[in-house]
Amino acid sequence: MVRCQVAATGRLTHCVALSESPAGANVGAFAVKLAEAYRVQPGDRRIRGGAITIPMRFKLP
Repeated sequence: MVRCQVAATGRLTHCVALSESPAGANVGAFAVKLAEAYRVQPGDRRIRGGAITIPMRFKLP
């Protein structure tokens, strides 16, 4: 799960991994990089207090 600030342009900034599983697999760092490439629409209902929390699931081989 990743939490990011939402800029006025919809770009996600200052992202941090809130959790990662399996622990120590570095998927949290990958999720942060991926989230920073996202854009959201103004007024997206998931935005709360200028931030958004995004659940991400990865399946390791």
